[in-house]
Amino acid sequence: MADLEQLKAALAGRYTIEREVGSGGMATVYLAEDVKHHRKVAIKVLRPELAAALGPERFLREVEVTASLSHPHILPLLDSGDAGGFLYYVMPFVDGESLRDRLNREKQLPIDDILRITCEVATGLNYAHEHDVVHRDIKPENILLAGGTAVLADFGIAQAIRQAGEQRLTGTGLAVGTPAYMSPEQAVGEQVDGRSDVYALACVVYEMLGGNPPYDGPTPGAILARQLAGDILPLARIRTNVTPALDDTLRRALDHTPADRYQTAEEFAEAVSARLRRRSLRASLEHVRQLPRQVPLRYVVAGGALLAFVLVAIVTWQFWWVGRLAASDRPASLVVLPFRASGDDVSGLGPGVADLLAATLEGTVGIQVADPTTIWRAFRRSGDDGLRVPQLDEAIALANEISASTALLGTVTAVGRQLVVTARLYDRDGNLRNTIRSAASSDSLHTLINRLALDIVAEVWERDTLPSVPVIERLATDNISALQAYLQAKSFMYRGLHTEADQAIAEAIALDTTFALAYLEQFKIRSTLQFQNAQPFTGLRPIIDQAMRYRERLSERNRLRVEANRALDDTDAIEAAALFGRVLSIDSLDWDALNSLAYTYLTHGWQIDKRFPDVIAAYERVARADPQDGSAYATLLRLSVWAGDHESAGRHAAALVDRDTTSPYAISALGTYRVTQATGQVQDSILRWLASQPLPTVTTVLRDLRSADPDLADRFLAELMADTMATLQQRVGLGARTQLWFGMGRVAANDSVVRKGDLATIRQTVNGFFVTSLLAGVGDNAAAARAVAELELFAPAESLSVLLESRDVWTTGWAVAAYHAAVGDTVKAHRWQAALADLPQGQTPWDWTGSLEADIESRLAVRAGNVERAEAAAREAFERWTIHSYNVLESHPEPGMRFHLAQILQARGDIEAAARLYRSFVPPHNWAGFYTARSAYELGRIAETQRDLPEAAYYYSVALALWRLGGDEVASWRDQAQARLEQTLSQIG
Repeated sequence: MADLEQLKAALAGRYTIEREVGSGGMATVYLAEDVKHHRKVAIKVLRPELAAALGPERFLREVEVTASLSHPHILPLLDSGDAGGFLYYVMPFVDGESLRDRLNREKQLPIDDILRITCEVATGLNYAHEHDVVHRDIKPENILLAGGTAVLADFGIAQAIRQAGEQRLTGTGLAVGTPAYMSPEQAVGEQVDGRSDVYALACVVYEMLGGNPPYDGPTPGAILARQLAGDILPLARIRTNVTPALDDTLRRALDHTPADRYQTAEEFAEAVSARLRRRSLRASLEHVRQLPRQVPLRYVVAGGALLAFVLVAIVTWQFWWVGRLAASDRPASLVVLPFRASGDDVSGLGPGVADLLAATLEGTVGIQVADPTTIWRAFRRSGDDGLRVPQLDEAIALANEISASTALLGTVTAVGRQLVVTARLYDRDGNLRNTIRSAASSDSLHTLINRLALDIVAEVWERDTLPSVPVIERLATDNISALQAYLQAKSFMYRGLHTEADQAIAEAIALDTTFALAYLEQFKIRSTLQFQNAQPFTGLRPIIDQAMRYRERLSERNRLRVEANRALDDTDAIEAAALFGRVLSIDSLDWDALNSLAYTYLTHGWQIDKRFPDVIAAYERVARADPQDGSAYATLLRLSVWAGDHESAGRHAAALVDRDTTSPYAISALGTYRVTQATGQVQDSILRWLASQPLPTVTTVLRDLRSADPDLADRFLAELMADTMATLQQRVGLGARTQLWFGMGRVAANDSVVRKGDLATIRQTVNGFFVTSLLAGVGDNAAAARAVAELELFAPAESLSVLLESRDVWTTGWAVAAYHAAVGDTVKAHRWQAALADLPQGQTPWDWTGSLEADIESRLAVRAGNVERAEAAAREAFERWTIHSYNVLESHPEPGMRFHLAQILQARGDIEAAARLYRSFVPPHNWAGFYTARSAYELGRIAETQRDLPEAAYYYSVALALWRLGGDEVASWRDQAQARLEQTLSQIG
């Protein structure tokens, strides 16, 4: 131990030592006051033998690296030095306790707290490991609990020891670490990495659950021997919350071979969370398995299944957020709260019975019931599957906030094989209206629920004749494993792990091919993945069709969800918005419906005259409905960046950082925001870093930059195509740059790249771009003619049917036919039109061959000056296609047909219809390259004629952002847009 008086003298003038507060194998800790900053600090003074082994110069130089670690779950390093021979480092003084103090007091911790501590420590460790710092001494003493948050201490010497070398410590007899938590490789002096910290964290988790470390012994050698033997006591024997699966998770993390452990702390924490969160559901399902089978199992499991639907989202929505919602937002008359359960094997049945009761009452005409899935978020216990049973004052406050006339609380008690349910109804002033009891055997749960429902309806009904109570809806699945996989998929989705969610939901469907809710969830997961990865929407129709097939098993609300998403897959915003609106008429706070409606506005809002402000307002409502969900804030951030609203973008970025910084969608949104705010070398470094990220992040950033700043998008693509990037990144960059250059009007530059042979693998798609850009009025005649000649050779008109299975002949044939109809040989146009009409329709639900034939007819009519025939044929083409997706390439026929119809309608004087179609090509609904610039220009002209000068200026600016660096192909367009913008701005003043 350092001599206290000598230490005080050495640090005099800088720190005032007050007292010793602890000591360990490596250092003594003192409470002190920082004289200069007037704050309490903790000073750790290294043991003399350790200080001598490390050496002051090397230690102090390397410990500076640790000072750069900045993370909310890592105690920062404030200072370090060599004073009078004492090596020391300084940290903030935490006025709280260590995890060791709490374990000494409580022995075993609640599941909620274990999950929170594990996840917070893992987050800090992941950050440190990414910066090449290994802690080496994770133990309860080094985990501080400050204000309910876990903070890792003692990173102060980890980096120094790694750099100085552990061999220098051998002669001192010191080993960095604590034997009971030290990995085998660390114990024998081998090189260690972050997996050693994962091992130590698993020891801490084991101790929080079981009360003792997994390995113990009288000497370090004895501990090491037990480690290598893998001799640990299964926690499932001593704590009911722990399942054999969790024991397996801990055994893997404690494997003596690092390669066989979880490779990151985050991966380990996710595995622990998944095992513990499924415990409550598993308990209720095990109870169901033991019930007699006189009644079909689906009626008995209904409680667990409906409970499962409540427990799917990992939400920490605090109760006071509910209070912020206007009472008029929700026309509910009854709110059912989670019931309290008591007795053997009914831990999960309390919320299950309450949810069954809510579902039964919901279908009663004249009774409006608040949706438990939404309302119960306020009672989620952090990190656990369980729900907190609210107190009466909370329930009454909630009933008042959502304008419910009655709050329903209750209990479920198991007495042998008998279930007794007690329901208590309270008015909005907290007065007990009535207490209703019902009892039945556990295999007659459905009868018990219906009996309760009738009594409750009789109590709250205010008319002369009582309504009938519907039979409980049939269970969505009888397969327990399918239900568990479904829950896991929902959990992954909430955390932004969409690929993992896709795998889990596929497992659920494989286990039960009639699981309608699983099909609905799979549809949402797949569409989210394709949306965020900027991929075309493919393979979704069979999924939603299966959900439609089995939707009669669902409640009215979920049937409406299925039908609404089917309409969304049809790109029918009118029908989708109406159906989501019907869900919201049942429950105006239904988060899923709010989010889906906002998505409808974002992608297809042009069909129902939704503009930027409408989309933003919709996502703000989503964020209010669940303030802890990061995806809504990520979308709001993207929208603000697209619109150039820097103030709102900064606000949404701050909100997103507080909620999610790990999902690809969040990383993309924050990366785009930061790079648009940066300048100079900082901006270059951010672009370079973003280009090195996984492709889902890269494609989303690219999509955002194209809408926000096309020039910056071009620079980003240059980074993506750098020699240092992976081949796949370079290939994606080359294709994306080609698309961007067409949008910017750099057609000749693309033609040059084609002639060099750099685009050989996508040559026919690029040829389609040459043709469609010319049809939109911003192409190059010579390049388009060469492209058509190549396309005619690629898929000759007389061979279209033969080549249909192996080549994309319908897009090729349409491009050639449209070119000849507009500017080429009309005889050839008719021949290609006939070839397209002769193609077999196949299984496509829309008349695509008739649509292509009508579009060619329209272009021929324009050329002949028959504008009436041109409009009729163009409308026919648009209506026959029916699917008007925003997520297809500009070489695709449908956007070409849509833009062509807009031009005809504008020329014919149907300005509103034309504007609606033009808006389908511009943000926030879409970015479609040259269609975006051309549509923005036409929207500017329309707004200018309507004297909406701010909107005209905005649209001219959108067009100019793309054309600013364009070639001769868009020079006249650029000049016109610039002149019109200047004139508009001068009129605005």
